[in-house]
Amino acid sequence: MIALEVLSPSYNRPSSSKGLLSVGASVPIGTKGKVYVWGYNDMAIKQKMGVQWVVTDPDGIVAEDYGLDWSFEYVNPDEDHRFYGDRFDLDKLGTYTIAIELFMNPASPVIVDSYEGALCTTTTEVPPEYELLEETIYPYAYIYDGPHEGGIFTFKSDPLTPASWISGRLAASCEDEIRKAGGKMLEMRVYVDKSPLL
Repeated sequence: MIALEVLSPSYNRPSSSKGLLSVGASVPIGTKGKVYVWGYNDMAIKQKMGVQWVVTDPDGIVAEDYGLDWSFEYVNPDEDHRFYGDRFDLDKLGTYTIAIELFMNPASPVIVDSYEGALCTTTTEVPPEYELLEETIYPYAYIYDGPHEGGIFTFKSDPLTPASWISGRLAASCEDEIRKAGGKMLEMRVYVDKSPLL
């Protein structure tokens, strides 16, 4: 399965699982994309899985080149392994494409699945006016260079509560929850919607 995560403070992602979009979805221009791929082992024995893909923009220029990458551990039968790439800009109008291959057997790689076609199509949808209110880069972000997770969520507050107060409480609350889960916060950006209330 291939899915796309769209990252933008001005774009409310769908409420589906983890906010991921299916291949071919329409997204607003000016956002960022991140590809997720799940490889499924339908064999009777455990296997190592590998993947590689290239994302190209509407002009045919490479937006992301994810070189051949193998799972660290063997994938058991009837289980899947997730691969995910880096963020890339979706800043050109039109269709972004992806060419992807899924492999098994690192000693003598065999392509077990592939796809070549549309990843997403950018649109000129006008997003609400958002303004960066606060950005915090935590010390661990300067030394950590490994896999990480990101996410965007939105919430509404009453018009009388100062946004700066909410952003501080939000950052502290998120950091506490991530620490409870055994993780470390790398960075946090809080945006405020500046569009008119009425």
